[in-house]
Amino acid sequence: MNARIEWVRSRPSAVGMTRLLGLLALPLVACSSGNTATGPGSQGVGSGGSEFAAGGNTAAGGSSAPGGLPGSGSGGVPPITVGSGGAGPAGAGNTGAFGGIGGIGNSGGAGNSGALGGSGNAGGVAPGGSSNAGGAIGSGGSVADGGGGGTVPPSVGCAGETMPPVTGDYSANGPMPSTVVNNTGSDGNYTIYRPVTLGQNGFKHPVATWGNGITTDPSYYPGLLGGLASHGFVVIASNSTTVTSDLMTSGLDWMIAQNAVAGDYQGKLDVTCLVTVGYSLGGGAAVGAGAHANVVATASMHGVTGASNALHAPLLLLTAQTDTFVTPAGFVTPTFDMSSVETFYGTLSSAADTSNEGHLIPVDGALSLITSNAANLDERAAVFAWLRLWVYADQGAKKYFYGDDCILCKDPWVMPQRKNWTP
Repeated sequence: MNARIEWVRSRPSAVGMTRLLGLLALPLVACSSGNTATGPGSQGVGSGGSEFAAGGNTAAGGSSAPGGLPGSGSGGVPPITVGSGGAGPAGAGNTGAFGGIGGIGNSGGAGNSGALGGSGNAGGVAPGGSSNAGGAIGSGGSVADGGGGGTVPPSVGCAGETMPPVTGDYSANGPMPSTVVNNTGSDGNYTIYRPVTLGQNGFKHPVATWGNGITTDPSYYPGLLGGLASHGFVVIASNSTTVTSDLMTSGLDWMIAQNAVAGDYQGKLDVTCLVTVGYSLGGGAAVGAGAHANVVATASMHGVTGASNALHAPLLLLTAQTDTFVTPAGFVTPTFDMSSVETFYGTLSSAADTSNEGHLIPVDGALSLITSNAANLDERAAVFAWLRLWVYADQGAKKYFYGDDCILCKDPWVMPQRKNWTP
């Protein structure tokens, strides 16, 4: 096995994780506006770019891990809207090997913008109404809900379809065996995770579009994407290592078109029942793609800030206290604050991340870092429950998000927040 991959797997100290995230920081800054933070390197990345677990053979089949981005500083991600910006200034200048890290570290300066609300020690529900009125669970307290008038959880799925109930852990695979289709989509640059058998007994499959984290591709998330397919979804994922909301939306539109033409998908998809899901850079892009007219739910895992003010369907935001790369306060909380739809904001505790994976919690494939990390499964269960709730009207999934004793309201989760919420 490549020496650097093995070194990443062992991570003997916090310095190792810092070094790995430093490799990630450079290309992320290249895709971020200089206004996001004031640290050095915000105008672009020095020539040559960086790598994510650079070089070597990956655990997923021996191909090289995706290389870094060239130092051209392509811009394209303004501080609150992913994938819609123009080209950034050339970055061939003097940022230095780790110039971009500062640009990520304190980005946004959001601090304690009020998103965490009060501690709730007295119990009861905090006053709603403002976007920052979400509170955290205190000793004996309840989750504070901001605002009101959100979407009522459905009693019938968006396609009238149902799935067998989940009797145990929601992170487990569903009843449909899944398969992978490579090099597909409108330009051959997409990967599809789908049930092996489509349209069985007239079943209409909902469609999901997936957004990768920076410098990664779909091969880094086989457990998550294959699991989602096993719950009946046809998942189309751009192979881009710098995914945008436009690429994610194009994937949805291509799938919609396939439902109407001769082929594997004809008449077997519910093209009115779409969802968007993503991680890191792709998390912000998923929020942007959630503006598609047929989207019924969005989930962003450790996502950069996305244009949640343009959404029209419920939003799930997940992060972790150990994520010091795309920090909750700097990136996720602003998405929560801007949201005008029913939104749940869940944060995994430091204690839950026993391997200290932080921002890398959702990765389960090519790096093989966290296949035994319970935090990965905690987040996967939350995503599956959220999508099953809004797509299949899975009433068992409500326990993850509703009530003061909801699963994401207690250990290993902390500081739950909700807004525009209808109990």
